[in-house]
Amino acid sequence: MLMPILTEHAVSDAVESTDDALTLGLDILEYVGAAPAPMGVSEIARQVKAPRIQVFRAIKALEKLGYIAGGAGRGAYVATSRLYELGIKAPFIQRLVDRARPVMQALSDEALQSCNLSVPFGRHLSVILQTPSPGAFCINVPTGYRYLDPASAPAAACLAMTRDPVQAESVLEGVTDLSCPIFDGDNVAAVLTIPYVRTIESRPMDLCLRGLQQAAAALSVERTGPAPRLTVLYGGRDS
Repeated sequence: MLMPILTEHAVSDAVESTDDALTLGLDILEYVGAAPAPMGVSEIARQVKAPRIQVFRAIKALEKLGYIAGGAGRGAYVATSRLYELGIKAPFIQRLVDRARPVMQALSDEALQSCNLSVPFGRHLSVILQTPSPGAFCINVPTGYRYLDPASAPAAACLAMTRDPVQAESVLEGVTDLSCPIFDGDNVAAVLTIPYVRTIESRPMDLCLRGLQQAAAALSVERTGPAPRLTVLYGGRDS
């Protein structure tokens, strides 16, 4: 039986087609993962600037792999936790979590507030570690929670590229988010946040801000050489 011979041009076309399909799939994951509500195929196609039929096929492939699932409403889709679960298994994340646990516990004990650690993931930040407050009342942000609002304190701290803490009103009334970036060389690798609640037993906010900044500095890594590319944390692909 004669086997077909693939020309160099045919192989190149096949590779290019695979690259295009992979790029489209990642674009869809980034958009759907950051969307605050289930999205329809037509809306996704407009956002990723691709033909609807190609987007539909890519969505079905992603759905079969478990990265996207049908949301509320017919023909609407949401991202599953699969990509997040893969991301937090990255060696960098595991090392950061191991280093952060005792530092965050000390911060919570001193501030009498809970604190959480989030990492950039696509166009939002995802909480990967949370330490409860030893006090009687606090706000606990669960692991897996996503900070979607670019005006939130964690997002502002991530974008500011300074080592100073940022504060902003939380989505919960009476709560002020205090956030400070954790650096890996010159890059923001994570954000440490205290959802500050003023109670009879709470510490002053300025004391919490100082403790937060010291904790973030303790977890930051200074580098003399280039930092490794953490593509899994920043949308899943190189730019």
